[in-house]
Amino acid sequence: MRAMLGSDYDPERVRFLNLQDCKNEIEEGLAMIAELQARMAQDTRVPLPLSALRIAVKCGGSDSYSGITANPLVGRAADRFVGTGAAILMSEIPEVFGAEQLLLSHSVNRSVFDRAAGGNIAGGITTLEEKSLGCVQKAGRVPLCDALDWGEVPDGGGLYLVNGPGNDMVAKTALAASGAHMILFTTGRGTPLCAPVRATSQFSRTA
Repeated sequence: MRAMLGSDYDPERVRFLNLQDCKNEIEEGLAMIAELQARMAQDTRVPLPLSALRIAVKCGGSDSYSGITANPLVGRAADRFVGTGAAILMSEIPEVFGAEQLLLSHSVNRSVFDRAAGGNIAGGITTLEEKSLGCVQKAGRVPLCDALDWGEVPDGGGLYLVNGPGNDMVAKTALAASGAHMILFTTGRGTPLCAPVRATSQFSRTA
């Protein structure tokens, strides 16, 4: 991973930990967190417009109410955020199978439709339509601006489909890799899971 990143990260703000090389992963991990906390202690928050945000939407541990309560609520929030110029990132591609037409009908043009539909068509349709119909509610009703591959970042506001699986941890990692500043995660049966997000580059930093 470090080789793949090359120089595209701040070594003062990123630490790497290979669990197989550690005697005590928790102890070494906490020590690294303490180093990062000390390094960033003088950082200050600055006001930013909502249009600077990239907000990811994700669901997991769904129940029979997720698709008619929590997910539509997140979709309404997505509509409002996009109205301010913010970007909404949605992943979980396999969980869209069976309801893809509902989502792809938002595509802003044929090129976006083709980029987003290719994998779904090649993968085939499953019998999880009910779950899929609930999953896509998180996208709201705003235009689908593009389909992003792993690590691609949106270039403006709107809804973006991010290539990633239904697996919660991997999908959240994909969303973070595409620049998510926060993840709105809905769950019906409970999912005890946290994930990284990206700070905006416009935050004020110490020298």
